[in-house]
Amino acid sequence: MDTAQLLLKCGTLAVLLLGAALDLQIRRIPNVLTLGAAVAGFLVNLVAYHGSGAVTSLEGWLLGVALLLIPFAAHAIGGGDVKLLAAVGAWLGPHEALLTFVYAAVVGGVIALAVLIQRGVVFAIAQQVIRFAQLFLMLSLGRVGSAAAAFVPSWLLVQDRQFSLKAQASTRFAYGPALALGGILALLLT
Repeated sequence: MDTAQLLLKCGTLAVLLLGAALDLQIRRIPNVLTLGAAVAGFLVNLVAYHGSGAVTSLEGWLLGVALLLIPFAAHAIGGGDVKLLAAVGAWLGPHEALLTFVYAAVVGGVIALAVLIQRGVVFAIAQQVIRFAQLFLMLSLGRVGSAAAAFVPSWLLVQDRQFSLKAQASTRFAYGPALALGGILALLLT
């Protein structure tokens, strides 16, 4: 690994860790970090690799934006997350931006599942499924279904006053740490 590659990887790591820390602390990834990092990544690539470095940096930035544009438009992630992935692309290029995106999606999925479990949403959904299955049995099998449904433990039955999926559906979490972990994996595996 030459000095330029080491500088690019260290710069990317610093941006990812700072972005994740800010996202956790203030729930934002500021433009001064993301856009400043993108410009710095472009300049390092330009100086180190001249025209081809500038093209690679620009392609990486554009791909980083493109990969998260739909989740951003759907309000699934914030603009800082998009710009953080774009900054990774500006530092490392399109291949590593894509790897960061893929690894972050896996890490983010694990985090999302943990959040859903911690907030009781997974259990509530399971309760709803059981409730609908019980209702289906009662309607389709008549008395036999009622008898079968009676064996469902009462603690599995959802009471509307006890739980509202809408009230529990607040499952947003900071995505910066998932991007950081995805980026670290991309750095380690390339």
